[in-house]
This record gives sequence, structure tokens and C-alpha cells, in this order.
Amino acid sequence: MKLLYVCYNNKGRSPSLEGYTRHFLDEYGVDGVDVDSAGVGVESIESLREKSAYISRTTARILAEDGIDMHDKTIKHMGEVEGDWDVVLAADMHTLDIIHGRFPAFSGSSMLAKEFAEYKSGDMEIHGPYYHQDEVPPEEWTERKGYEIMLHEIRNVSRRIARMM
Repeated sequence: MKLLYVCYNNKGRSPSLEGYTRHFLDEYGVDGVDVDSAGVGVESIESLREKSAYISRTTARILAEDGIDMHDKTIKHMGEVEGDWDVVLAADMHTLDIIHGRFPAFSGSSMLAKEFAEYKSGDMEIHGPYYHQDEVPPEEWTERKGYEIMLHEIRNVSRRIARMM
């Protein structure tokens, strides 16, 4: 099976989903699943590459704390992803809408990651780190805290998906 995770910039959510899914597939002894990630924001990704071609440093640090080395993971957009993907999993509805509009070849195999993981209720989107700012008292908020909240959710989604394989 070929599984592609997609978010907007391929800097945080989709590479984290990729990393955690690979981690759990390995932990569960599952072979034969090819996992990768990409972004839909082609122009944005090209611009981000002028500063750094790698995923978010905060994301890479927290993943490393969980034993997942993604420090050398470079960002890429869907136009750079080759091959036929059995499943294309979007982090959020905006990303899914862009996949359907700009990358129609992936439309039939794409859905929200939480939908694929068979979540039945609650927020079906995986949001970026700043979305969670209102969940933390202002005096306790840090950028890292937002990433920790986001990655906790991603870890759980990835674990569910790996168990399904």
C-alpha cells in the first residue's frame, strides 16, 4: 500500500503524520506500506525553501524526543510526488479542497486523515500549532506548547492508521 499525507506547506503536520506512521508500522511489525508526505501550497513551499528546505525545527525536535529522526526531511509539494498513491490523506478540509481542485488525479483516493482513521465524532481536522493557543492559559502559552498539542493528536491518529494496516 502507498500512503501519502498532505498538509499545506509540508513543514509540520504531514511530515509528522509520515514519521509517526512509519514509527508505529515498525513497532507493529507491518511491512509493505510506503509512506510519504507533501504539501499543496506550491508557491508557498517554493518561497519557504528560500529560508529552509527542511521541516519545522520545532517539529523535528519533538519528533526526535520520540525517537523519530526527521531532521533531514525536506519539504516538497504534490507536483513533486511521483507514483500512484492508494490513499492520499489530508490534514484538514482546506487542504482536501485544494487536492480536489489542483490535483484531480488524487481526488478519488483522497480523504481526511481522521476520516480514514475511522474517527466518528469531534473535530475531523488536524490543525496547526497556533490553532490551539486558546486552549492554554496565556501565561503558559509557548510555540512549543502548540506543537506539543498538535503532535499529541497526530501521534494518536498515526497510531490508529498503523493499526489498520
